[in-house]
Amino acid sequence: MLHELTQSNPTEGLSVHWLAHPGGYPAYRGPLRQIFTQAAEAYYCLLPRWTPYWELYLQHLLDQRFDLETVGQVAHNNRWFYQWLLRKKVDLFDVTPRLLDGYIRQLQTESRQGYRRHLDTKYVRCHANNIEGFFTFVFRQKHRPFRKKRPRPDNRLITNCLIDAYLAFCRDHGGIVPSTLRFRDSELLRFRTFLVESGIHSLRDVTIETMDAYFQHLSRRMSSRSLALVISAHRAFFRYLFLRGKYPCDLGRQMDPPSRFSADTRPKYIPWAKIEVFLDSLDRSTAMGKRNFALAVLLAHHGIRRVEAARLKISEIDWKQSAMLLNNRKNGTSGFFPLTTLAHAAMRDYIAVRPVCSCPEVFVTSMAPYRPLGPSGISHVVDRQFHQYFGDSLLSYGPHTFRHSYAKSLLDRGATLSEIGSMLGHKRLNNTFIYSRINTKELSEVADNYASLLP
Repeated sequence: MLHELTQSNPTEGLSVHWLAHPGGYPAYRGPLRQIFTQAAEAYYCLLPRWTPYWELYLQHLLDQRFDLETVGQVAHNNRWFYQWLLRKKVDLFDVTPRLLDGYIRQLQTESRQGYRRHLDTKYVRCHANNIEGFFTFVFRQKHRPFRKKRPRPDNRLITNCLIDAYLAFCRDHGGIVPSTLRFRDSELLRFRTFLVESGIHSLRDVTIETMDAYFQHLSRRMSSRSLALVISAHRAFFRYLFLRGKYPCDLGRQMDPPSRFSADTRPKYIPWAKIEVFLDSLDRSTAMGKRNFALAVLLAHHGIRRVEAARLKISEIDWKQSAMLLNNRKNGTSGFFPLTTLAHAAMRDYIAVRPVCSCPEVFVTSMAPYRPLGPSGISHVVDRQFHQYFGDSLLSYGPHTFRHSYAKSLLDRGATLSEIGSMLGHKRLNNTFIYSRINTKELSEVADNYASLLP
């Protein structure tokens, strides 16, 4: 039968309207023709009962620049589930997440019994995701969720409505950014769990001793800096409760952050000579290598934060003037900054091979579906580059190491602290004073030349 299919027209005699083209399969130019070169494979992946959503979904994957091998695997995984549904006599829109989970369990059971081996966890997860992706797409066309989100458990102590109202207040009146809102949301849920386990049944029963016990509990696994962020979040929350009349006093006034010396940290930097050698060692033979090199050069040569690199858009680069527009810097300002020669060349090389997608950001993921490379993705790329070159010899990794190294190089070239603060986008000069602690050469000269003047 397989031989007959490859030698004849596989669409002949079929009543599938979306393959009813003059000339049959050779004239068909739909997504199955792009995915499979053999007519037999396309025939087995027709899945006529899922018409027309099946072809729309495959075209959707191709439009997102998924490679043909991946889309082909998606087609085969869905074909096996399709045949299982035919035996169960289940229609397309009667499929539920529980039914899909049952199919996956049966797949694992048959593998253990028939082949006497366990399926790899990664394979099972990929198989299930390939199927669920199709049904999520189909149900979205009908404005229905395939897998409903689990409702967040509520509690009368700190209700979900109270948390939502507080976060809306922070966003509308405090200008709090989304990442901070997410942190405060998760922190309030953790605090609510602590209160329930402590046997507290009302917010008015919360005292400063309760808060102290909670902060002591967190301090066992948190740094003092992280604990300071948690205390700041609770000070704002109890101030909100006081303003809304839900707590008798401003309990936040009694919450003090952990004691930390203003000069207890020292920037962790890499000497500029090593930075240059490190950049020369990066692989630039692939599209992903060109992206990673352009990202590293941009961070090293300009000392920008990972958030600024993630937000940078192609339209914000002036190629003729060799400059880039940085918006919403740390001090809230925006402006054009000149690109170094190496950064300009690295960015051009990357843009030439950058995946074609609708994302306006410069740096995007290297695999479909293409999306902006966020701050966490940039940290992952830089961490991996540092580990590959330096191993475990560095005390600190991440994009901020580039920032500190850039500031140190400016200091070595004679730049003043105000000039360094301007380049780094600092709002206050006190934020730049940290870099005065790394000019150890000049400090040693002061000690040698003026030690005799000390009493």
